[in-house]
Amino acid sequence: MAVTFGVLFSNADNFAQMEMWRGINEFAKQHDIHLIAYMGTYQSSHLDLASHMDTCFDSIYTSKYLDGVILFSGFISHLIGGDEIYNSYVSRIPAHIPCVSLSQIIPNIPSILADNVGGIYSAVDHLIKNHGKRQIAFVRGPDGHQEAEDRLIGYKKALADNKIPFDANYVLPGDFSHEGARRATVELLDNRKIPFDAVATSDDISAIQILTDFKRRGIQVPTDIAITGFDDDRDAATFIPSVSTSKQDFYGMGIESANTLLKKIKGEKVDDVQYVRSVFIARQSCGCFKRDFGGSEAENENAEANSFIPSVLKKVIPHFPAEISTKRAQNWVTQLVRKVIEKPFRKVEFLNLLDEILVGYSHRSKEYDVWHELLNIFMVSTQRYKDEIYDPHLVLETLLHAVTLVNDISGNEDKVRENLASDSRLALRRVTSALVLMFDIDALADELFRLLPEVQINMALIGLYSNPIRSSDTEANRTIDTLIGFDGDARFNMKHNSWNPIMFSDFSTIDKFDLTVNGVCCFLSRSFLRMKSWVLSSCPTTRKLPYTPMKRCA
Repeated sequence: MAVTFGVLFSNADNFAQMEMWRGINEFAKQHDIHLIAYMGTYQSSHLDLASHMDTCFDSIYTSKYLDGVILFSGFISHLIGGDEIYNSYVSRIPAHIPCVSLSQIIPNIPSILADNVGGIYSAVDHLIKNHGKRQIAFVRGPDGHQEAEDRLIGYKKALADNKIPFDANYVLPGDFSHEGARRATVELLDNRKIPFDAVATSDDISAIQILTDFKRRGIQVPTDIAITGFDDDRDAATFIPSVSTSKQDFYGMGIESANTLLKKIKGEKVDDVQYVRSVFIARQSCGCFKRDFGGSEAENENAEANSFIPSVLKKVIPHFPAEISTKRAQNWVTQLVRKVIEKPFRKVEFLNLLDEILVGYSHRSKEYDVWHELLNIFMVSTQRYKDEIYDPHLVLETLLHAVTLVNDISGNEDKVRENLASDSRLALRRVTSALVLMFDIDALADELFRLLPEVQINMALIGLYSNPIRSSDTEANRTIDTLIGFDGDARFNMKHNSWNPIMFSDFSTIDKFDLTVNGVCCFLSRSFLRMKSWVLSSCPTTRKLPYTPMKRCA
């Protein structure tokens, strides 16, 4: 018999939470588990996020169908406070509903955490041992946040193991936000004015903001200062310079949380706390420019005997995307290499050629990492084979300008993707407006049929209660008077139906309708007089939703 998990988010506009959800969803598909997602915030008319926790927890408290709940506690506590989440909410969840906490330890609840201590330790240890840094500032997370405290412990431990005295002046306040990072920059540069050669941050958002602030002040990273982050956020690898960071396995944490909850439901023993390993990824911001394109270190040492042209070709060509033919890639790289060794070297001609090649490349691929690596290899090779180059200093200066060309064209691709995301958000707002403002049932059905596929929802059912209901009223009559929706091209608009189903306020009885479909279905419920909570439900695949009379609920 399938079980049902509730999953309580802080908000959906967060990379880490979406990766955790992906892991949970994948586990659910493999183990015939139904998922009910509760969203803890909503967007106000001023476009800021307002807490929706009371409504979500009310639905969880009164649920008669949830078999267990996964709480994104570390993210929720950042919104409402670490103590508040337990004292005001979690402690009231009925004992028969087992829970698992993600990213924060909650009393008497199994908790899944990233190895925050080890992740920051690896970053700081790398700065010390690989780059000789000794005066390392640290931007912490919010006070009282468990993961933030663990990362501070990792920072202190790395200093101690490398015999560097801890100095509290090097610890800067932060709160996992752009604004917090800006304040940290001002505190470090304008107020404390202490000498430093590196900054380790508790999150990638802070690292990227500090990188941006340093650029504006003429501080070069990593030439002047090395920087590391934490999380491996989606922008970390594409920012210039790319951000060295400790990668949290959010997807793996999601899988482990679902696995732990299923074991607990089955009565199996589980650990109170489980740590998922974080891995440090060295990139440009700490000074690690060159990836090993040539294979082993021994192979790279033997490359000393090679000339500039075959050395660069050998390292770069295999790493072009599959959609770029080897012949075309060789032609592009060879043209650029010949320009580099041309006597005399002509800066403008080289940049014009690169610009032309990038435009041609953009028609075939949108991945520009290979060009950053190519320019890095050019820089290294220019110094290694400087005897073959007419003016090595001018070449290196030109290659720095070339990075800007690559940044510009890849930045344009990012803007295109951002515009597409904005379109999706706009479509979602249109859906929300239709649900809130339209009370003509036929018009509402037509509008949802048109709008929901724009936000990748291809099946939806909306039940309208025949009477207004309070979520706290567990004894209320929840008879659905009208059912509207669609599944692909099949549309439903049933008024005053005879089968008279009962739908409880947590909406977890979707399985009673035999509505099992591919992917994600959106199950919404609205009273005639009052908006109800929204729930996204991911159902395991069994068969296509029939366009025939559905089973009556018992």
